[in-house]
Amino acid sequence: MSDATPPAGQSRWIGISTGHRVAKAAGGLVTFAGAVLGIVVALDQLGVIDPLGGTENALAAAAAKTSDAGSATIDLARTIQTESTVVEDQAHGEFDFRAEVGTLDHANGLQQRFIKPYLYQLGAANRQVWCQYDLSILGRGFLFGALTGFENDPGKALANLDEYGSHDEVGEETLFGVTTTHYSGNVELGQLVEQEENRETRELLEAFSQYNAGQLPVEVWISSDEFVRRLRTSFDIPGEDYGVAGRVHIDATFDFSDFGTQVEVTQPGSETISPPGQNGCPLQP
Repeated sequence: MSDATPPAGQSRWIGISTGHRVAKAAGGLVTFAGAVLGIVVALDQLGVIDPLGGTENALAAAAAKTSDAGSATIDLARTIQTESTVVEDQAHGEFDFRAEVGTLDHANGLQQRFIKPYLYQLGAANRQVWCQYDLSILGRGFLFGALTGFENDPGKALANLDEYGSHDEVGEETLFGVTTTHYSGNVELGQLVEQEENRETRELLEAFSQYNAGQLPVEVWISSDEFVRRLRTSFDIPGEDYGVAGRVHIDATFDFSDFGTQVEVTQPGSETISPPGQNGCPLQP
């Protein structure tokens, strides 16, 4: 089975940073292309008073401020575990969440450049050709996937946990020299299904919920300046998405810094760009 397991970057349940094939839900449900959750936190629900503690809702405040920043530097660490194989992946880059432009350079040599409407990918083996893919085949939310409800805005992970889940304060922790408050909880996927009007997204959420007992665990670290500094989640997906039997377990951690950074992405030269299926470029990213 390990021979069938692709290298890091092959599943779409968490997003493009963890993989790029269109994952199909159990029973031939929908693909991720066009999956939009569209969870929006109403303005009158931001900065509300916490009836238990009498203080401002930290998750809602951080969700708003993180979303407003619009961009950040990202460090990704994830583990993909099958019945017989464990794959580790790390990546570093920066991303403009509104414009959907950014970079991700993986430790295994894979380089990705996002310049809407395309993804340009330089493989570890072929350093001469940038493979060009239409971002629309990846669907909305290709960066964070299920963690943010298929939105490319990290603030949505906090909003979802606050609106459609429950959480507890774990305590203060220092991350890369920054003091943060750690929260841990679960998003109730059934509540997301109930409020979702898009049929394909609803079916996607239902399938994901079935694989994860109706809950998505989410951990959040918020700094005193009300920015999210770390997001962590873990979940199972169908093994068929990796070409293996059984289930695949994924742990993913995103670290954030330099909010509001100016993201500049260099367009690959036209002579170095190739379409899928040519010059060694896979048919799908």
